[in-house]
Amino acid sequence: MPDLSDDDRTGIAQLQSALTHGHPTALAASELTAFAVHWLRGGMDPGDLTTALRQRCAEQRSDYREDWLGDLRVGESFRQIVTEPATVTGMPRPKAFDEEQAVDAAMRAFWANGYEATSTEDLCRATGLGRSSIYNTFTSKHELFKRALVRYTELMTTSQVALLEDETRSAKDRLRDVLDAIIAGEIENRRDDRGLGCLTVNTTVELAARDREAAELVARDQQLRLDALATVIRIGQRDGEFTSTRDPAELARFLNAVIAGIRVTGQGGADIPTLRAIATTALDAL
Repeated sequence: MPDLSDDDRTGIAQLQSALTHGHPTALAASELTAFAVHWLRGGMDPGDLTTALRQRCAEQRSDYREDWLGDLRVGESFRQIVTEPATVTGMPRPKAFDEEQAVDAAMRAFWANGYEATSTEDLCRATGLGRSSIYNTFTSKHELFKRALVRYTELMTTSQVALLEDETRSAKDRLRDVLDAIIAGEIENRRDDRGLGCLTVNTTVELAARDREAAELVARDQQLRLDALATVIRIGQRDGEFTSTRDPAELARFLNAVIAGIRVTGQGGADIPTLRAIATTALDAL
């Protein structure tokens, strides 16, 4: 057994006390991880540690149990920490998961259910993480939601803007490509014959009036799309593809509203031919 420092002995004693007296909620997740490392450095087999933690979890209230089980998911990392002294210094919390994958999974949960209706338990199930892992990494449900919203806008807006900036296509074809891509997304993400809608539209309806940070993220994303749409409409007017003499910025807002309408209509259960008819009518109006 290796020589133990005073910190090691203190950590082991605290973890033993927590396991013995059943007060896991007094320990922050990062402390739990550090204590587990101390214990392993003291010679305890990782399997025995996991067994002891699981036994104590079973005796706790269910809402606390998830926190502890979340830490057990990084149990395999304990072996790596013990064998890498440089990692032990400072006792950082090991991450046995891909943070970006967790954000993607949370994005899907928020997209499908909305912010308020997505519980911490839903996020645990979606990401495969325990509560402590989620809160240690993202600090709060709201912070994770903001990360998920940014991720969504990056995925959707980047791809749409790329279509709008494709100079090998005519202006009308660029707009048609964007509308086709949006409808294709509705098809791909349909659930019980209903679309998931758009996370930014859903966020606007649910949170914009009372969540300044979410509203700012949505507004910033919307402006990027409006600018790209207006640029293409201006090109189409110049080249004679669009006959409307209205200001391109106004027509961009019109098209943006049509796109939001397609999302909401699909979410309400409209079939794909209906969504395509809406898109075609919008193009004809230009």
